[in-house]
Parts: sequence; structure tokens; C-alpha cells
Amino acid sequence: MLALIIAILCVAAIIAVALAALAEARGLRVTHLSLSVPGWPGGAGRARIAHLSDLHLPGIPVSLDRLLGVIRDIDPHLIVVSGDTLAWNADIDIAVSLIRRLAAHAPVLCVTGNSEHAYDLNIEAFGAAIERVGGRLLVNRHWTGTIGGANVCVLGLEHRLTGTPDFEGTLADASPADLMIVVAHSPFAWPRVPRERTHLFLCGHTHGGQLRIPILGRLIAHSRREWELKSGVLELPRHGSDWADLRRVYSHEELCKNGKVRTLRFTSGRPLMCTTRGVGAVILPMRLGSPPEVIAITVGGDMAGDAPGETEVS
Repeated sequence: MLALIIAILCVAAIIAVALAALAEARGLRVTHLSLSVPGWPGGAGRARIAHLSDLHLPGIPVSLDRLLGVIRDIDPHLIVVSGDTLAWNADIDIAVSLIRRLAAHAPVLCVTGNSEHAYDLNIEAFGAAIERVGGRLLVNRHWTGTIGGANVCVLGLEHRLTGTPDFEGTLADASPADLMIVVAHSPFAWPRVPRERTHLFLCGHTHGGQLRIPILGRLIAHSRREWELKSGVLELPRHGSDWADLRRVYSHEELCKNGKVRTLRFTSGRPLMCTTRGVGAVILPMRLGSPPEVIAITVGGDMAGDAPGETEVS
């Protein structure tokens, strides 16, 4: 009898965890970051950027209406999608349809991830289809624009597992900017990010571990590397490629808490790497301890104080 009771309790616990994971995968959150950049042009307004990744369309647990509502509320000047927009063997029309709806709010800049390359997707056709609806696919290309009087440049890089990220070639044609953003799918690209000219490095790929079970750890992950499995904000070292030299500014656990604006201050030569947990899911439509997110980044002059901190979302 005791064994039966224990078995029933174990089954009930597994069902409860599974239901919680299904619900969490649908609960899209917004992570608010406020970045102060010294030397921001006087009179220039603040730049609002929405960063999303790992949609894995069409099997995304998050409601697309909910996602579009979040984008509408952020009211961004620019939307950055850092790869894995499509799941394997998905129809590109699904992604094009979503990008068309996103582009109604702001220019949409995309890079490729491992999923786009997993089934020999015609990248040129995909890029052309995106451009027809107001997006841009940046595969070792850059985009420049003006936001509120500030010059912004975004470098989009090829995914390292399926191509060659060309930092030097992509940067060569780019003019100096008030805000320089490098976008790649995987955080593993960070050692080659040009430190002197870059303010932000945006990436995804990790899903924050997706399923983070106490004691058991991460059940779904792309790498054994502890740093890569985490989401959050890291400050890159001025030189070198030693992972031990990365400085954590906000941890995965801190950014999983809603209701705060996390403030950041850029230090010359030390770009900030923002790894998002992403929106979608792989293998199972579940998340646990790693809720889906869109990162809303507000960039401006000396508005964030001298050190990282938190304020309530207004």
C-alpha cells in the first residue's frame, strides 16, 4: 500500500510539473533594460529596441497576438530578431507573415540561426521575402539608420555553426555610429566582437536552458558550457577570449523577475552582451525556470545612473 501511495504521489508530481511547464511556455514576459551611453548626442531622443529570438515557428507556444501586443506596448524604433525564427522544415511564409505584422511597428532586422540552415533553406529567397514585407536579413551585412537624431548601426552576422561570421568585412563598410549593435544567434560569437566600436551584442540560442529542474539542472540545452546556458547580461573584457574574463551584470535568475527596469551603463571598450531566453521552445512545448521573453532596451544619454540598478516599471 505504501508503495502504491508513493507511486501515485510521484505521478501526480510529474503531472503537476508538466502542466506548470506547459503554462510557463505560454507566459511571455518583457525584460526591461535601460542603457546609458556616454557621449549620446545632445538633443537626441531615446532609442527603444525590441530584441526577440528563437521563435521556432510554427510550433511557438506563445500566442502570436500576445507577442504582437507586447511589441505594440514597447513601441520600439527597431526590432531585432537574433535567429531561429523558423523550426526545421517550416514554410518560410509563416515567418514572412509574422515579420510583416512586426514591421507595421518598426523596421525588423533578422539574422539566421542553426534552424534556418538545418534543412537547406534558401537563405537568399528567405531574405528577399522578408525585405518585401519590411524586414531585412543581415547575413554578414549591416544596417544604418537614424533614431531620434542618433546614428544607429546594426551588424548582423552569419551563424558560426553553419557559416563564417565575417566581423571584419561587415564592419569595414560601416560608418562610426552613436550606437553600434552586433547581432548573432549564438553567444559563442562574443570573442570576435570588436570591442572598441561596439556598445551591444545581442544573441539568443540558449533558451536559458528551457527546462531547469531543481537538482537535475537543465534538461534541454545546446551546450555544456555554463556561461552559454545562462541568459542575462554580461560585460565583455577589453581584450582576449577567455570566458573567465566575462563579468556578469545581471543573472538569468534576476532577469526572470518581472516588474523592474534593469539599468546599465556602457564602459568604452567593454560591450554588453544580452543573451535572451527567447520566445519559442524546442523538442517539447514546455519551459520551466526559463519563461519566454522579449527584451525591451531603452538607450539614451546619462539617464541610467553611474552603476547598474533597478527601478520599478512605469
